[in-house]
Amino acid sequence: MGLGWLGISLAERLQKDGHEVFGTTTSLEKTGQLRNLGLNPSIFKMEPGLDIKQVMPLLDCEILILNVPQGRKDQGKNFLEGLKLLTQGIAQSSLRHVLYISSTRVYRECKGEVNEFTSLNPSSDYGKRLLEAEELIHSTGKDSTTLRLAGLIGGRRHPIKMLQGKKGLAGGYLPTNLIHRADVIGLIEAIIEHQAWKETLLGVAAQKPQKKLYYPEIAIREGLVPPIYLESEPSPFPILDNAYTREKLAYTFKFDDPFAMPFQL
Repeated sequence: MGLGWLGISLAERLQKDGHEVFGTTTSLEKTGQLRNLGLNPSIFKMEPGLDIKQVMPLLDCEILILNVPQGRKDQGKNFLEGLKLLTQGIAQSSLRHVLYISSTRVYRECKGEVNEFTSLNPSSDYGKRLLEAEELIHSTGKDSTTLRLAGLIGGRRHPIKMLQGKKGLAGGYLPTNLIHRADVIGLIEAIIEHQAWKETLLGVAAQKPQKKLYYPEIAIREGLVPPIYLESEPSPFPILDNAYTREKLAYTFKFDDPFAMPFQL
C-alpha cells in the first residue's frame, strides 16, 4: 500500500523478481500511469471511516507492504484512526505477512547508541504515533516486521533542496542519518528472501557525517547556496546502530557513504 516515491520503484523491482504486485494510491489521476506500469492500482486513503469491506479485497495477498506515512501534524490522528480500522481487516484476512515501513524518528528523543532492540518511550506526539502504529501492526496476529528508515535520498529527493541558502540552522553537530532508495529496496527484497518476519529492523547508512560538514559540501558540489549552521555546544543525541539488521539479512549496503549517494536536483 502506497505507490509513491518509494512504492513505485519498489513495485517495479518486485515485478522483476517475479512477484505479482498490486498497489494503492490516493490519487485517481495517477491510476492510469500506474496501470501502464502493470501495477493494478486501487484508490485507498488511510482515514477515519475506512470501510473494512472495501479494504478486504486489497488484503487478498501473501505479503502486505504498508508504506503509508503519517503526513503533516494535523493528519496524524486521522492516520492512526484509519490504521486501527485497517488492522482489523488485516486480522480478519488470509494474508500471511505484513511489512510496515516506519521511521527512525521514533529514536529522536533517545541518547547514545540505539539499535533494533532499544526500549522506546517517546514523549512527542509524532514519536508516540509512530510507536503506536508499529504496535498496531504487530497486534494483528500476522507474521509482521517493522522496517525503520532513516532520511530518504534518491531520484529527485534530497534534504539539501529545503536546506539550501538557509542561515542560523541549529544542530550542526548532529549526524546525518540517511539511506538511499536503492538500499531501502534492497533491504525489503532481503526481508522477503530471508523470510525475516517477526522482526524490528533498521535501515541507515553506516557513515554519518555531521550536518554542518555534509550539507554545505553537497550544496557547493551541486552549485547551490550552502546552508549555514550556528556554532553550539553539542547535546546528547541518538547514535543509530543497525549491525543486527545487516547480519540478519546478510545485506551489504550499496551506498554506505552519504557523500556517494546519487540524486538529481
